[in-house]
Amino acid sequence: LPVQVMAVGQSSLGTASDTGWLATATIFLKSGIHHLLIGWDHLLFLFVLLIPAVYTRRQKQLVAVSDPRSALVEVFWIATSFTLAHSITLTLAALDIVSIPAAFIESVIALSIAFAALNNLVPMLRVRAIYLAFVFGLIHGFGFANVLVDLPLATSERVLALLSFNIGIELGQLLFILVVFPIALLLRHTQFYKIAIFYLGSLISVVIALWWFAERAF
Repeated sequence: LPVQVMAVGQSSLGTASDTGWLATATIFLKSGIHHLLIGWDHLLFLFVLLIPAVYTRRQKQLVAVSDPRSALVEVFWIATSFTLAHSITLTLAALDIVSIPAAFIESVIALSIAFAALNNLVPMLRVRAIYLAFVFGLIHGFGFANVLVDLPLATSERVLALLSFNIGIELGQLLFILVVFPIALLLRHTQFYKIAIFYLGSLISVVIALWWFAERAF
């Protein structure tokens, strides 16, 4: 996935240099949106964090929230926490302040998905999803940065590209939430949502994430 988005940035790099900063910003804004929406691992991570947002746990039982506003607030904080975390590490990596091998990061991203999904099924950490979003968002930020670190950009261009790319990621993330969250809210009282989307969706996410980990690590 990073290679595809890098190709977008690199193929347009000459145009960006010729036409100025606005073109550079536009190119990397689109690349950020593109990278998030084709980044199945990042989308799956957001999915496993979002699907419990319409529930509360009472005596180990899942209970659909009665007030949609409480679920909306939870999703807002999940998105904000994830954004803050990956923005920190994306910036550190893209500016060459911190460097971690891409293969290691991609493997840990897969494990983060598996853990978050498994935590839906068997709560191992009695913490809110916003804390998981922040901790694992730090790892995902390094994954986003893999798109930018090798691009031949001057420092000023790199900062602009970084900012535009990050905004693009947030727009892509918002689009995904606008699709998933209303469905979760609408179906939260149904057995279909609880069984097929929450339980089965989380289980399938664990399997997929562990498969990705095996591919990336070995």
